[in-house]
Amino acid sequence: MRRISRALVICVLAVGMLAPSTAFPQDSPPTRQSVRDTAGETRMVSAGVYLIDVLRIDGAAQTMTVDFSLTLTWHDDALVGRWDDVQEVDASAIWAPEIQIVNGVALVKTRPDVVEVWPDGTAFYPQRYVGELSIPVDISDFPLDSHVLWIDFISVNRIEVEFVPDEEGTGQRESLAVADWAIGRGSIRVASLDTGFDTLPGFTYELPARRLVGYYLWRVIFPLAMIVFMSWTVFWIDPARIEAQLAVGATSMLTMITFRFTLGAIMPRISYQTRLDVFIFVSTVFIFLALVESVTTSRLAGMGREGLGLRI
Repeated sequence: MRRISRALVICVLAVGMLAPSTAFPQDSPPTRQSVRDTAGETRMVSAGVYLIDVLRIDGAAQTMTVDFSLTLTWHDDALVGRWDDVQEVDASAIWAPEIQIVNGVALVKTRPDVVEVWPDGTAFYPQRYVGELSIPVDISDFPLDSHVLWIDFISVNRIEVEFVPDEEGTGQRESLAVADWAIGRGSIRVASLDTGFDTLPGFTYELPARRLVGYYLWRVIFPLAMIVFMSWTVFWIDPARIEAQLAVGATSMLTMITFRFTLGAIMPRISYQTRLDVFIFVSTVFIFLALVESVTTSRLAGMGREGLGLRI
């Protein structure tokens, strides 16, 4: 009996010793702290944007196709003296700003994610982007509109980043591919940006642009004015010449209708009226009123009231 009792005691003790190692832990796992919380530091990053080309600006589609380069420069104490000479390092191997372009629609990186590191701890990251950006703008002043186009950059690093404009690294080419816009000098404005779910440090590259009106002046406005002036020749035709007045008025109206059909290819397809839409509408009204005048005065002349028709 004593042997049995001893065996039972030994079994109970063994089970008691094994129980903690086989049970699931009751405490929740430690919360992972961000690098920003643990380090409590702020990295100063110098940012520069160089505009290589503007390929297309589509106000109706609210998009802009661009080619530009982004350069970031910062200092990291952890890199001091690591290499004796300038070293190219993969961006994922060291700390580097994680940049996202907020209004990028179809942007493509054309360079590898490589950082150039100097022996003194200075890091330099160059990248080139080509593609489409979203630019919601109001073109109600078309074709006399001007806008400030933009590219929004944000940092999604857990370490807090403070951006500083790099004036020397910011610029643009003198000659750009876009032909119907005059592009001004771009600049960088540092500001925190709201992404909808968080406010993150970032900066905005602002680019002033003005539409060149010459094309629309010679292809739309001047021909349209000539059609209106043609319709006004009925004012110099004797009201008794009914056929001549009606021929000029009807021809002007038909010409205007045909011209408006041809304008469909160059007019922006938007839901609101632009300056050019208003100009075309007013021109149409003028031509219609000239046609009404020719019919009215011809009718008065036919009724023997030619004097009243001449006064009109």
